[in-house]
Amino acid sequence: MVANAGYAPIELPLRDGTPGAIFCPVPFLRPRELVTSQAGHSGREKQQLLLHAISDYYQEQ
Repeated sequence: MVANAGYAPIELPLRDGTPGAIFCPVPFLRPRELVTSQAGHSGREKQQLLLHAISDYYQEQ
């Protein structure tokens, strides 16, 4: 799986201490880390496998 993907949002305060922004890290998901390509799969099948793997990844978070 993807390393260090579980970072929580980080509040970035202004100089006076009030909240200025919220930083929400989003992991870079590499297809090769989510699925393995197999001979015989069509391009559409590969896309569907990748979409399911991405969906599964975020459901686990």
